[in-house]
Amino acid sequence: MRAFFKGWRRKVGCVTLMVSLALVGAWIRSSRVFDHISFAIGNRQHEIRSIGNHVWWCSWEPVRLKPDWSSSSLLSKERVTDLSARVDGEYRMMRGLVRLRFASWNADYWSVAVPMTLLSAYLILWKPRKKPNAQSD
Repeated sequence: MRAFFKGWRRKVGCVTLMVSLALVGAWIRSSRVFDHISFAIGNRQHEIRSIGNHVWWCSWEPVRLKPDWSSSSLLSKERVTDLSARVDGEYRMMRGLVRLRFASWNADYWSVAVPMTLLSAYLILWKPRKKPNAQSD
């Protein structure tokens, strides 16, 4: 077993696989549950929201730093659509109100989880190259 994990590729592949599995779990959870976390790092407020197979992140310089966390159940597909539109609208409003270095990012879970899974498969399954033996004359 130790020979399998010799070198860095398979170790990094296993870590990448664990991260991609966590993302797939969050992807499945986001279809049923709306999660929101807000925290401060330095003088910037950061917010991450997970809903409807999407993850949103934004950061800005607020007047008052405030940590927060919430989670609520999504009962129907219409509610997911309504909450997604509301979250998108809130970010557009915040972008208009907070003009001091506002940054945001939006991605589908699959667009991150699938490439990470493929990368981990490559790192774990491909055999390392054999070093050519030095021929002595």
